[in-house]
Amino acid sequence: MLKGKVLELEKWVWSGIIIVNLVRLINEFIMGPMPQDMYYYFYAEHPDWAYFDHPAGIMVLLKSFTTLFGKSVISVKMANYACTIITQIIFYKTARLFLEKAQSLLTLLLLNVTILFSVLSFNSTPDVPLMLCWTLSIYCLARAIFDHKNIYWIFAGLAMGASFNCKYTAIALPMGLIAYLLLSGVHRKSLKTIYPYLAIGVTFLAYAPVIYWNLQNEFASLLFQSSGRTASLKLNLTNPLGTIGSQLLLIGPLLILLIIHFYKFGLNLLKGKFPASKVLFFICFSLPIIGGFFLISFTQWVKINWMMPGYITGFLWMGYYINKNWTRWQVGFSLLIHLFLFIQILFYIIPIKSDDTWVGWDQLSEQVETLQESYPDHFVFSIDGYKTTAALSFYLEDKFYGKNILGQPALQYDYIGDNLNILRGQDALFIDSNKRFESIESEEHYTQKLYDYFDEVTRLKPIIAYKGKRAVRKWSVYRCNNYKGL
Repeated sequence: MLKGKVLELEKWVWSGIIIVNLVRLINEFIMGPMPQDMYYYFYAEHPDWAYFDHPAGIMVLLKSFTTLFGKSVISVKMANYACTIITQIIFYKTARLFLEKAQSLLTLLLLNVTILFSVLSFNSTPDVPLMLCWTLSIYCLARAIFDHKNIYWIFAGLAMGASFNCKYTAIALPMGLIAYLLLSGVHRKSLKTIYPYLAIGVTFLAYAPVIYWNLQNEFASLLFQSSGRTASLKLNLTNPLGTIGSQLLLIGPLLILLIIHFYKFGLNLLKGKFPASKVLFFICFSLPIIGGFFLISFTQWVKINWMMPGYITGFLWMGYYINKNWTRWQVGFSLLIHLFLFIQILFYIIPIKSDDTWVGWDQLSEQVETLQESYPDHFVFSIDGYKTTAALSFYLEDKFYGKNILGQPALQYDYIGDNLNILRGQDALFIDSNKRFESIESEEHYTQKLYDYFDEVTRLKPIIAYKGKRAVRKWSVYRCNNYKGL
Protein backbone atom coordinates (compact mmCIF):
# COMPACT_ATOMS: atom_id res chain seq x y z
CA MET A 1 0.00 0.00 0.00
CA LEU A 2 2.86 2.40 0.87
CA LYS A 3 4.52 1.57 -2.44
CA GLY A 4 1.29 2.40 -4.26
CA LYS A 5 1.10 5.81 -2.58
CA VAL A 6 4.71 6.54 -3.56
CA LEU A 7 4.02 5.61 -7.18
CA GLU A 8 0.92 7.82 -7.18
CA LEU A 9 2.96 10.72 -5.77
CA GLU A 10 5.66 10.21 -8.40
CA LYS A 11 3.05 10.18 -11.18
CA TRP A 12 1.51 13.40 -9.84
CA VAL A 13 4.87 15.11 -9.52
CA TRP A 14 6.06 14.10 -12.99
CA SER A 15 2.78 15.38 -14.43
CA GLY A 16 3.33 18.72 -12.69
CA ILE A 17 6.91 19.03 -13.95
CA ILE A 18 5.88 18.26 -17.53
CA ILE A 19 2.92 20.68 -17.44
CA VAL A 20 5.04 23.53 -16.06
CA ASN A 21 7.67 23.08 -18.77
CA LEU A 22 5.03 22.84 -21.51
CA VAL A 23 3.50 26.12 -20.33
CA ARG A 24 6.94 27.72 -20.48
CA LEU A 25 7.40 26.35 -24.00
CA ILE A 26 4.09 27.91 -25.10
CA ASN A 27 5.18 31.23 -23.62
CA GLU A 28 8.38 31.00 -25.67
CA PHE A 29 6.31 31.19 -28.85
CA ILE A 30 4.05 34.08 -27.81
CA MET A 31 6.64 36.23 -26.06
CA GLY A 32 8.79 38.64 -28.04
CA PRO A 33 12.53 39.00 -27.44
CA MET A 34 13.80 40.74 -24.34
CA PRO A 35 16.59 43.30 -24.87
CA GLN A 36 18.98 40.94 -23.06
CA ASP A 37 18.26 38.26 -25.70
CA MET A 38 19.36 40.67 -28.40
CA TYR A 39 22.34 42.13 -26.56
CA TYR A 40 23.83 38.73 -25.79
CA TYR A 41 23.16 37.65 -29.36
CA PHE A 42 25.36 40.64 -30.23
CA TYR A 43 28.05 38.77 -28.24
CA ALA A 44 27.45 35.76 -30.48
CA GLU A 45 28.01 37.90 -33.58
CA HIS A 46 31.36 39.01 -32.13
CA PRO A 47 32.93 35.83 -30.65
CA ASP A 48 35.65 36.53 -28.12
CA TRP A 49 37.29 34.97 -25.06
CA ALA A 50 35.26 37.23 -22.78
CA TYR A 51 33.39 40.52 -22.85
CA PHE A 52 33.32 43.82 -21.01
CA ASP A 53 30.37 43.01 -18.75
CA HIS A 54 30.56 39.19 -18.57
CA PRO A 55 32.55 36.10 -19.55
CA ALA A 56 31.70 34.21 -22.73
CA GLY A 57 29.37 31.43 -21.51
CA ILE A 58 26.17 33.04 -22.80
CA MET A 59 27.88 33.71 -26.14
CA VAL A 60 28.79 30.03 -26.53
CA LEU A 61 25.20 28.99 -25.76
CA LEU A 62 23.54 31.41 -28.19
CA LYS A 63 26.20 30.95 -30.88
CA SER A 64 25.68 27.18 -30.76
CA PHE A 65 21.91 27.37 -31.20
CA THR A 66 21.83 30.12 -33.81
CA THR A 67 24.54 28.37 -35.83
CA LEU A 68 22.53 25.14 -35.79
CA PHE A 69 19.03 26.60 -36.22
CA GLY A 70 19.61 30.02 -37.77
CA LYS A 71 19.24 33.54 -36.45
CA SER A 72 15.74 33.98 -35.05
CA VAL A 73 13.92 34.85 -31.86
CA ILE A 74 12.87 31.21 -31.47
CA SER A 75 16.48 29.96 -31.78
CA VAL A 76 17.57 32.30 -29.01
CA LYS A 77 14.61 31.44 -26.79
CA MET A 78 15.08 27.70 -27.35
CA ALA A 79 18.71 27.99 -26.28
CA ASN A 80 17.55 29.28 -22.89
CA TYR A 81 14.77 26.72 -22.65
CA ALA A 82 16.94 23.71 -23.52
CA CYS A 83 19.68 24.83 -21.13
CA THR A 84 17.14 25.16 -18.32
CA ILE A 85 15.72 21.69 -18.99
CA ILE A 86 19.22 20.20 -18.73
CA THR A 87 19.74 22.12 -15.47
CA GLN A 88 16.58 20.50 -14.07
CA ILE A 89 17.81 17.03 -15.04
CA ILE A 90 21.17 17.56 -13.32
CA PHE A 91 19.42 19.03 -10.27
CA TYR A 92 17.30 15.89 -9.99
CA LYS A 93 20.37 13.63 -10.33
CA THR A 94 22.05 15.70 -7.59
CA ALA A 95 18.98 15.46 -5.35
CA ARG A 96 19.03 11.67 -5.71
CA LEU A 97 22.48 11.64 -4.08
CA PHE A 98 20.90 13.02 -0.90
CA LEU A 99 17.17 12.30 -0.95
CA GLU A 100 14.77 9.47 -1.61
CA LYS A 101 13.25 9.31 -5.08
CA ALA A 102 9.87 10.76 -4.07
CA GLN A 103 11.56 13.55 -2.09
CA SER A 104 13.88 14.32 -5.00
CA LEU A 105 11.00 14.59 -7.45
CA LEU A 106 8.98 16.78 -5.09
CA THR A 107 11.98 19.06 -4.51
CA LEU A 108 12.52 19.32 -8.26
CA LEU A 109 8.84 20.19 -8.76
CA LEU A 110 8.87 22.89 -6.09
CA LEU A 111 12.01 24.46 -7.53
CA ASN A 112 10.69 23.99 -11.07
CA VAL A 113 7.47 25.92 -10.44
CA THR A 114 9.33 29.01 -9.23
CA ILE A 115 9.61 32.16 -11.30
CA LEU A 116 13.37 31.52 -11.11
CA PHE A 117 13.18 28.81 -13.77
CA SER A 118 10.68 30.83 -15.81
CA VAL A 119 13.10 33.77 -15.88
CA LEU A 120 15.88 31.45 -17.02
CA SER A 121 13.67 29.99 -19.75
CA PHE A 122 12.39 33.31 -21.10
CA ASN A 123 15.42 35.56 -21.07
CA SER A 124 19.02 35.22 -22.25
CA THR A 125 21.37 36.20 -19.44
CA PRO A 126 24.69 34.78 -18.22
CA ASP A 127 22.66 33.15 -15.43
CA VAL A 128 21.21 30.63 -17.88
CA PRO A 129 24.47 28.73 -18.55
CA LEU A 130 25.73 29.63 -15.06
CA MET A 131 22.90 27.73 -13.38
CA LEU A 132 23.62 24.70 -15.56
CA CYS A 133 27.36 24.71 -14.85
CA TRP A 134 26.83 25.56 -11.15
CA THR A 135 24.41 22.64 -10.69
CA LEU A 136 26.85 20.34 -12.49
CA SER A 137 29.62 21.56 -10.18
CA ILE A 138 27.54 20.68 -7.10
CA TYR A 139 26.78 17.24 -8.55
CA CYS A 140 30.45 16.51 -9.27
CA LEU A 141 31.61 17.77 -5.87
CA ALA A 142 28.98 15.64 -4.13
CA ARG A 143 30.12 12.56 -6.06
CA ALA A 144 33.74 13.29 -5.22
CA ILE A 145 33.18 14.02 -1.51
CA PHE A 146 30.34 11.72 -0.46
CA ASP A 147 30.73 8.85 -2.96
CA HIS A 148 34.56 8.98 -2.87
CA LYS A 149 34.78 8.99 -6.69
CA ASN A 150 38.16 10.63 -7.19
CA ILE A 151 37.72 11.20 -10.94
CA TYR A 152 34.89 13.57 -10.06
CA TRP A 153 37.38 16.00 -8.53
CA ILE A 154 38.63 16.62 -12.08
CA PHE A 155 35.08 16.90 -13.42
CA ALA A 156 34.25 19.31 -10.58
CA GLY A 157 37.22 21.49 -11.47
CA LEU A 158 36.13 21.65 -15.10
CA ALA A 159 32.53 22.43 -14.12
CA MET A 160 33.59 25.17 -11.67
CA GLY A 161 35.85 26.64 -14.35
CA ALA A 162 32.98 26.57 -16.85
CA SER A 163 30.80 28.33 -14.27
CA PHE A 164 33.34 31.12 -13.94
CA ASN A 165 33.36 31.43 -17.72
CA CYS A 166 29.63 32.17 -17.43
CA LYS A 167 29.66 34.70 -14.59
CA TYR A 168 32.15 35.97 -12.01
CA THR A 169 29.80 35.00 -9.18
CA ALA A 170 31.12 31.45 -9.66
CA ILE A 171 34.26 32.35 -7.69
CA ALA A 172 32.03 31.34 -4.74
CA LEU A 173 32.26 27.67 -5.82
CA PRO A 174 35.93 27.01 -4.97
CA MET A 175 35.53 29.26 -1.94
CA GLY A 176 32.54 27.17 -0.80
CA LEU A 177 34.53 23.98 -1.33
CA ILE A 178 37.42 25.24 0.80
CA ALA A 179 35.01 26.43 3.50
CA TYR A 180 33.25 23.07 3.59
CA LEU A 181 36.44 21.02 3.83
CA LEU A 182 37.79 23.27 6.58
CA LEU A 183 34.56 23.14 8.61
CA SER A 184 33.65 19.48 8.08
CA GLY A 185 35.04 17.20 10.75
CA VAL A 186 34.22 14.19 8.57
CA HIS A 187 35.79 15.36 5.31
CA ARG A 188 38.55 17.66 6.53
CA LYS A 189 40.96 14.79 5.96
CA SER A 190 40.46 15.30 2.22
CA LEU A 191 42.71 18.35 2.57
CA LYS A 192 45.58 15.92 3.18
CA THR A 193 45.10 14.45 -0.29
CA ILE A 194 45.93 15.94 -3.66
CA TYR A 195 42.38 15.84 -5.01
CA PRO A 196 40.82 19.11 -3.71
CA TYR A 197 43.93 21.02 -4.85
CA LEU A 198 43.76 19.29 -8.21
CA ALA A 199 40.11 20.35 -8.58
CA ILE A 200 40.90 23.97 -7.68
CA GLY A 201 43.95 23.91 -9.98
CA VAL A 202 41.82 22.71 -12.89
CA THR A 203 39.26 25.40 -12.01
CA PHE A 204 41.81 28.18 -12.25
CA LEU A 205 43.26 26.76 -15.46
CA ALA A 206 39.76 26.92 -16.90
CA TYR A 207 39.67 30.62 -15.97
CA ALA A 208 42.32 31.24 -18.64
CA PRO A 209 40.00 32.70 -21.34
CA VAL A 210 38.61 35.32 -18.93
CA ILE A 211 42.06 36.23 -17.62
CA TYR A 212 43.47 36.41 -21.16
CA TRP A 213 40.74 38.83 -22.31
CA ASN A 214 41.24 41.01 -19.24
CA LEU A 215 44.99 41.10 -19.76
CA GLN A 216 44.39 42.24 -23.33
CA ASN A 217 41.94 44.95 -22.19
CA GLU A 218 43.51 46.42 -19.04
CA PHE A 219 41.35 44.25 -16.75
CA ALA A 220 38.28 46.25 -17.85
CA SER A 221 35.77 43.49 -17.14
CA LEU A 222 37.10 42.52 -13.72
CA LEU A 223 37.29 46.18 -12.69
CA PHE A 224 33.75 46.85 -13.92
CA GLN A 225 32.35 43.92 -11.93
CA SER A 226 34.33 44.77 -8.77
CA SER A 227 35.31 48.39 -8.12
CA GLY A 228 32.87 49.58 -10.79
CA ARG A 229 29.99 48.03 -8.86
CA THR A 230 31.12 49.41 -5.50
CA ALA A 231 32.13 52.92 -6.56
CA SER A 232 28.86 54.52 -5.40
CA LEU A 233 27.98 52.54 -2.27
CA LYS A 234 25.56 54.34 0.02
CA LEU A 235 23.63 53.04 3.03
CA ASN A 236 19.97 52.52 2.14
CA LEU A 237 17.71 50.75 4.60
CA THR A 238 14.81 50.34 2.17
CA ASN A 239 16.79 48.28 -0.36
CA PRO A 240 16.85 45.13 1.82
CA LEU A 241 13.03 45.17 1.92
CA GLY A 242 12.99 45.38 -1.86
CA THR A 243 15.48 42.53 -2.05
CA ILE A 244 13.35 40.31 0.20
CA GLY A 245 10.26 41.14 -1.86
CA SER A 246 11.94 40.39 -5.19
CA GLN A 247 13.38 37.12 -3.89
CA LEU A 248 9.99 36.08 -2.51
CA LEU A 249 8.54 36.67 -5.97
CA LEU A 250 11.39 34.69 -7.52
CA ILE A 251 11.33 31.71 -5.12
CA GLY A 252 7.92 31.68 -3.45
CA PRO A 253 6.97 30.67 0.12
CA LEU A 254 9.84 28.17 0.41
CA LEU A 255 12.13 31.18 0.74
CA ILE A 256 10.60 31.68 4.19
CA LEU A 257 11.42 28.08 5.14
CA LEU A 258 14.98 28.58 3.91
CA ILE A 259 15.39 31.77 5.95
CA ILE A 260 14.07 30.00 9.05
CA HIS A 261 16.69 27.28 8.68
CA PHE A 262 19.46 29.79 8.03
CA TYR A 263 18.41 31.45 11.30
CA LYS A 264 18.45 28.13 13.18
CA PHE A 265 21.88 27.37 11.73
CA GLY A 266 23.16 30.71 13.04
CA LEU A 267 21.79 30.07 16.53
CA ASN A 268 23.30 26.59 16.65
CA LEU A 269 26.62 27.94 15.43
CA LEU A 270 26.70 30.41 18.32
CA LYS A 271 26.21 27.43 20.64
CA GLY A 272 29.09 25.60 19.00
CA LYS A 273 26.80 23.08 17.29
CA PHE A 274 27.61 22.14 13.70
CA PRO A 275 25.01 20.58 11.40
CA ALA A 276 25.30 17.15 9.79
CA SER A 277 27.92 16.84 7.09
CA LYS A 278 25.50 16.96 4.13
CA VAL A 279 23.58 19.93 5.54
CA LEU A 280 26.86 21.78 6.05
CA PHE A 281 27.66 21.07 2.39
CA PHE A 282 24.38 22.70 1.33
CA ILE A 283 24.97 25.70 3.57
CA CYS A 284 28.49 26.35 2.30
CA PHE A 285 27.19 26.72 -1.26
CA SER A 286 24.01 28.66 -0.50
CA LEU A 287 24.44 30.94 2.54
CA PRO A 288 27.49 32.87 1.22
CA ILE A 289 25.64 33.75 -2.01
CA ILE A 290 22.22 34.49 -0.53
CA GLY A 291 23.46 36.06 2.71
CA GLY A 292 26.30 37.91 1.00
CA PHE A 293 24.08 39.65 -1.52
CA PHE A 294 21.52 40.42 1.17
CA LEU A 295 24.22 42.29 3.11
CA ILE A 296 25.23 44.10 -0.08
CA SER A 297 21.60 45.21 -0.47
CA PHE A 298 22.11 47.62 2.43
CA THR A 299 24.45 49.67 0.24
CA GLN A 300 23.18 49.09 -3.33
CA TRP A 301 20.27 47.60 -5.23
CA VAL A 302 20.65 43.85 -5.65
CA LYS A 303 19.22 42.58 -8.92
CA ILE A 304 16.68 39.78 -8.74
CA ASN A 305 18.97 37.24 -10.45
CA TRP A 306 22.14 37.68 -8.37
CA MET A 307 21.20 35.18 -5.66
CA MET A 308 19.98 32.48 -8.05
CA PRO A 309 22.88 29.99 -7.73
CA GLY A 310 22.48 29.81 -3.96
CA TYR A 311 19.02 28.28 -4.33
CA ILE A 312 20.36 25.09 -5.93
CA THR A 313 21.78 23.77 -2.66
CA GLY A 314 19.22 25.79 -0.69
CA PHE A 315 16.40 23.71 -2.19
CA LEU A 316 18.35 20.47 -1.72
CA TRP A 317 18.53 21.35 1.96
CA MET A 318 14.81 22.20 2.09
CA GLY A 319 14.09 18.80 0.52
CA TYR A 320 14.49 17.33 4.01
CA TYR A 321 11.75 19.56 5.47
CA ILE A 322 9.12 19.88 2.72
CA ASN A 323 5.67 18.69 3.78
CA LYS A 324 2.13 18.90 2.37
CA ASN A 325 1.49 22.40 3.71
CA TRP A 326 4.66 23.86 2.21
CA THR A 327 3.92 22.05 -1.05
CA ARG A 328 0.41 23.51 -1.24
CA TRP A 329 1.64 27.03 -0.52
CA GLN A 330 4.49 26.80 -3.00
CA VAL A 331 2.40 25.34 -5.84
CA GLY A 332 -0.58 27.64 -5.16
CA PHE A 333 1.60 30.75 -5.08
CA SER A 334 3.34 29.66 -8.28
CA LEU A 335 0.05 29.06 -10.11
CA LEU A 336 -1.15 32.57 -9.28
CA ILE A 337 2.12 34.23 -10.34
CA HIS A 338 2.38 32.23 -13.56
CA LEU A 339 -1.28 32.88 -14.42
CA PHE A 340 -0.65 36.61 -14.04
CA LEU A 341 2.57 36.30 -16.07
CA PHE A 342 0.78 34.46 -18.88
CA ILE A 343 -2.00 37.09 -19.02
CA GLN A 344 0.60 39.88 -18.94
CA ILE A 345 2.59 38.34 -21.79
CA LEU A 346 -0.56 37.78 -23.86
CA PHE A 347 -2.39 41.07 -23.25
CA TYR A 348 0.25 43.42 -21.73
CA ILE A 349 -2.26 44.66 -19.16
CA ILE A 350 0.27 46.59 -17.08
CA PRO A 351 2.57 48.78 -19.22
CA ILE A 352 6.22 48.45 -18.23
CA LYS A 353 7.80 51.87 -17.86
CA SER A 354 11.19 50.49 -18.74
CA ASP A 355 13.12 49.11 -21.70
CA ASP A 356 13.14 45.71 -19.94
CA THR A 357 10.15 44.50 -21.89
CA TRP A 358 9.40 42.16 -24.79
CA VAL A 359 6.94 44.56 -26.43
CA GLY A 360 7.58 46.89 -29.34
CA TRP A 361 11.08 46.01 -30.52
CA ASP A 362 9.89 44.53 -33.83
CA GLN A 363 7.73 47.59 -34.54
CA LEU A 364 10.64 49.89 -33.70
CA SER A 365 12.89 48.06 -36.15
CA GLU A 366 10.30 48.19 -38.95
CA GLN A 367 9.88 51.93 -38.56
CA VAL A 368 13.61 52.59 -38.30
CA GLU A 369 14.09 50.62 -41.51
CA THR A 370 11.53 52.90 -43.18
CA LEU A 371 13.34 55.95 -41.79
CA GLN A 372 16.61 54.72 -43.24
CA GLU A 373 15.03 54.64 -46.67
CA SER A 374 14.24 58.35 -46.29
CA TYR A 375 17.69 59.15 -44.88
CA PRO A 376 19.96 56.59 -46.58
CA ASP A 377 23.30 58.25 -45.76
CA HIS A 378 22.64 58.66 -42.02
CA PHE A 379 24.11 56.36 -39.38
CA VAL A 380 21.80 55.42 -36.48
CA PHE A 381 22.58 55.48 -32.76
CA SER A 382 20.90 55.36 -29.36
CA ILE A 383 22.10 56.04 -25.82
CA ASP A 384 19.69 54.07 -23.58
CA GLY A 385 22.37 51.73 -22.29
CA TYR A 386 22.50 48.92 -24.82
CA LYS A 387 18.86 48.00 -25.41
CA THR A 388 17.66 49.97 -28.43
CA THR A 389 21.00 49.51 -30.18
CA ALA A 390 20.91 45.76 -29.53
CA ALA A 391 17.32 45.47 -30.81
CA LEU A 392 18.06 47.30 -34.04
CA SER A 393 21.21 45.24 -34.58
CA PHE A 394 19.24 42.02 -34.06
CA TYR A 395 16.37 42.79 -36.42
CA LEU A 396 18.20 44.75 -39.12
CA GLU A 397 21.38 44.10 -41.06
CA ASP A 398 22.94 47.57 -40.84
CA LYS A 399 25.47 48.87 -38.35
CA PHE A 400 24.05 50.64 -35.28
CA TYR A 401 25.88 52.55 -32.58
CA GLY A 402 25.56 53.18 -28.85
CA LYS A 403 26.44 55.76 -26.21
CA ASN A 404 30.06 55.96 -27.35
CA ILE A 405 28.91 58.25 -30.19
CA LEU A 406 28.46 60.91 -27.49
CA GLY A 407 31.67 60.00 -25.69
CA GLN A 408 29.95 57.90 -23.00
CA PRO A 409 30.87 54.35 -21.89
CA ALA A 410 28.96 51.86 -24.04
CA LEU A 411 29.65 48.44 -22.47
CA GLN A 412 30.71 45.88 -25.09
CA TYR A 413 30.19 48.37 -27.93
CA ASP A 414 33.44 49.96 -26.80
CA TYR A 415 35.33 46.71 -27.42
CA ILE A 416 34.46 45.63 -30.95
CA GLY A 417 37.09 47.73 -32.71
CA ASP A 418 34.87 50.53 -34.05
CA ASN A 419 36.74 53.64 -35.22
CA LEU A 420 34.12 56.32 -34.62
CA ASN A 421 36.25 59.02 -36.24
CA ILE A 422 35.36 57.63 -39.68
CA LEU A 423 31.83 58.94 -38.98
CA ARG A 424 33.10 62.52 -38.67
CA GLY A 425 31.19 64.83 -40.97
CA GLN A 426 28.31 62.39 -41.46
CA ASP A 427 24.67 62.94 -40.54
CA ALA A 428 22.85 60.69 -38.08
CA LEU A 429 19.48 59.56 -36.78
CA PHE A 430 19.24 59.51 -32.98
CA ILE A 431 16.63 57.09 -31.58
CA ASP A 432 15.86 57.83 -27.94
CA SER A 433 13.63 55.56 -25.85
CA ASN A 434 10.97 57.60 -24.06
CA LYS A 435 10.04 55.20 -21.25
CA ARG A 436 7.40 57.25 -19.44
CA PHE A 437 5.76 59.07 -22.31
CA GLU A 438 2.45 60.83 -21.75
CA SER A 439 1.60 61.70 -25.34
CA ILE A 440 2.24 60.17 -28.75
CA GLU A 441 2.91 63.64 -30.13
CA SER A 442 6.43 64.84 -30.86
CA GLU A 443 8.01 66.62 -27.90
CA GLU A 444 11.24 68.24 -26.85
CA HIS A 445 13.15 65.56 -24.99
CA TYR A 446 16.91 65.26 -25.43
CA THR A 447 18.71 67.84 -27.53
CA GLN A 448 21.27 69.76 -25.47
CA LYS A 449 23.89 67.00 -25.34
CA LEU A 450 23.50 66.41 -29.07
CA TYR A 451 24.67 69.94 -29.86
CA ASP A 452 28.05 69.12 -28.34
CA TYR A 453 28.59 66.58 -31.13
CA PHE A 454 26.46 67.82 -34.04
CA ASP A 455 25.98 71.20 -35.75
CA GLU A 456 22.22 71.00 -36.06
CA VAL A 457 19.49 68.87 -34.46
CA THR A 458 15.96 68.51 -35.88
CA ARG A 459 13.14 66.74 -34.09
CA LEU A 460 11.26 64.25 -36.30
CA LYS A 461 8.02 62.36 -35.86
CA PRO A 462 8.36 59.90 -32.95
CA ILE A 463 8.10 56.13 -33.34
CA ILE A 464 5.12 54.58 -31.56
CA ALA A 465 4.62 50.87 -30.83
CA TYR A 466 1.10 49.57 -30.31
CA LYS A 467 -0.51 46.62 -28.58
CA GLY A 468 -3.73 46.35 -30.53
CA LYS A 469 -4.91 49.96 -30.73
CA ARG A 470 -3.16 50.99 -27.51
CA ALA A 471 0.10 52.95 -27.68
CA VAL A 472 2.57 51.20 -25.33
CA ARG A 473 6.07 52.35 -26.33
CA LYS A 474 7.57 55.56 -27.69
CA TRP A 475 10.92 56.52 -29.16
CA SER A 476 11.82 60.14 -29.89
CA VAL A 477 13.66 60.61 -33.18
CA TYR A 478 16.14 63.34 -34.08
CA ARG A 479 18.00 64.08 -37.27
CA CYS A 480 21.52 65.26 -36.42
CA ASN A 481 23.72 67.03 -38.97
CA ASN A 482 27.52 66.92 -39.29
CA TYR A 483 28.98 64.66 -36.57
CA LYS A 484 31.99 66.40 -35.00
CA GLY A 485 33.62 63.23 -33.70
CA LEU A 486 35.00 62.58 -30.22
